[in-house]
Amino acid sequence: MEIHRHRKVSPLKILALILLLIGIGFLIPSVFFYKDADYLVKNGILTDATIIEIITIRSGDDENKNAIVEYFVNGQKYVNNLGFYSKSMRVGQTVQIRYLPENPNRIIRIKTGLEFVLFLSFSSLGIGFLVTAVISFIIAKKGGNLRGLRETGQKINAVITSAIINNNIRPYGRVYCKAKDGEAEYKSKIIYDVTLSNFNIGDKIDVYENTFNRTKYYVDVEGYLKAKHSSENQNEIF
Repeated sequence: MEIHRHRKVSPLKILALILLLIGIGFLIPSVFFYKDADYLVKNGILTDATIIEIITIRSGDDENKNAIVEYFVNGQKYVNNLGFYSKSMRVGQTVQIRYLPENPNRIIRIKTGLEFVLFLSFSSLGIGFLVTAVISFIIAKKGGNLRGLRETGQKINAVITSAIINNNIRPYGRVYCKAKDGEAEYKSKIIYDVTLSNFNIGDKIDVYENTFNRTKYYVDVEGYLKAKHSSENQNEIF
């Protein structure tokens, strides 16, 4: 009978994929914001607008202000949201805007267009998420490669010398061990959702070394925890 083994996907790779999608989700609208602002700047007609009101928009504990402006196009008055506010703005103040001749309700402030602000905000967030995704993927790939040493590396019999666990919302830490027949010392990659009670000082734990580069190794914490759990279950049965 053929047995199909499903490769377990690293949580870090899943996180990297999620961050990648979020980054793309921010970058796509940033491109549209930039194109929109660029079109207004290149095709808009310059005119003066007067601030007639400064409104306050409250949402829970957040408070945002916006300037309402009035301007004239071919003798017709238009009232519009400037999409921007600074503390120096006052009612009656004149600001320069550009409007689209085919749609005078479409405006942009000359110095700080909302579309440009949104472009910078969204693109910065998008790039930040993408960089984090790439870093997460590299770390996950490195961890995956080291885990592969269980099949290709040289097995070293080691014993646990210590374990350091940080008890945060999601506990994490490392296991430290030493080769039984030598002075070589090892530390595991960062492990999550464990406690100090999961590890016994002096217990045997397997380490797999890269035969060509001894600085690359994998401490098999996963195998240790499975064996320990299996042994505890057997003791409960008997």
